[in-house]
Amino acid sequence: MADPFKRAQAAITTPLVTASGVNDVFIAEDRFAVVATSSGIDIIDLQCGATISSGTLGSEPLCVGVEWTTATGNMYVGTATSGIYSATWKPLREPGLNFTEQLVQTFTTSGSPALTSDQVNDICVQPTRIFASTAGGVDFITFLTLGASRTLISGSTRCELTEAGEAYWTTTNSGVEANYDLFPSSGTGIINVDFVYNNLDSDPLLPSNIVNDLAVAAGSPNLLGFATPETDLIIQESQGTESNSLIKTVFSGQTPVVSIDFSEGADFNNGTVYLATSNQLPAGDASDALRVFGLVDDTVSGTHFHSIPKSQVSTTNTRGVPLITGTVNIVRVTSVA
Repeated sequence: MADPFKRAQAAITTPLVTASGVNDVFIAEDRFAVVATSSGIDIIDLQCGATISSGTLGSEPLCVGVEWTTATGNMYVGTATSGIYSATWKPLREPGLNFTEQLVQTFTTSGSPALTSDQVNDICVQPTRIFASTAGGVDFITFLTLGASRTLISGSTRCELTEAGEAYWTTTNSGVEANYDLFPSSGTGIINVDFVYNNLDSDPLLPSNIVNDLAVAAGSPNLLGFATPETDLIIQESQGTESNSLIKTVFSGQTPVVSIDFSEGADFNNGTVYLATSNQLPAGDASDALRVFGLVDDTVSGTHFHSIPKSQVSTTNTRGVPLITGTVNIVRVTSVA
């Protein structure tokens, strides 16, 4: 079975229903692209390339995550001002459904457990557990006990939680913190930090303390990917002896890396890593691009640009296919062709 918590690489060209601006994408069941737009959620069936159902919210959705491995699994939507909404996932796939009324406000700063902020920037879900990055910190919620939180002065924008309970989260402009066994933190009220990745005093060092995106290919050991304004960094993490971790950078360009993800089952020397980069060239030509690197030899195997002079499309873009959905800001991986 495909990893249910991997995120996606596909250019979505089908028209969206709730709004045109895309804030987040989650791939559920390796088939459905769940898209958080500026006004709501669109569910796209990637096998037929059509938006099959949608729902709107009064507060702008910033992120979405789905726990689809159990019959009672939920879709969770993090919003800009109203915390987290949820709805049972599987009924939402009904073609033609408007599921606005099914979205229920579930977690807020005034609820129990209380979020660190009602601005929820990212959500990662596992069965019966949620991990969220907010403008005020990170929150771990489990339905068996109350969960735990960590307050951060500048908040967090991205988080990852593995099935084994390893948690990673960005600390705005200060790198990435990690907890290697978050699950026992349930009910303690505090999320402890086992390691900090930054560009000042960690070993290994990050290219920048600003981390735009992070990806985790869970395994023994884990494979971590960091997207920064300087470049990417890929780490085969050796927990407890992080200074012995294998590290490499695959992109040598001078444009910011804004998003990163791995192919299914990737490790340090196998599989594929996908990088989204963003930069404006002179005269309004954009070099926003999706670059595909093989981890076997760390060389680029494909590049798709968003917008370049038409005369260059056939020679610059892989197979002459440009990205047509706007700026490249989210890379998420699916095996659907």
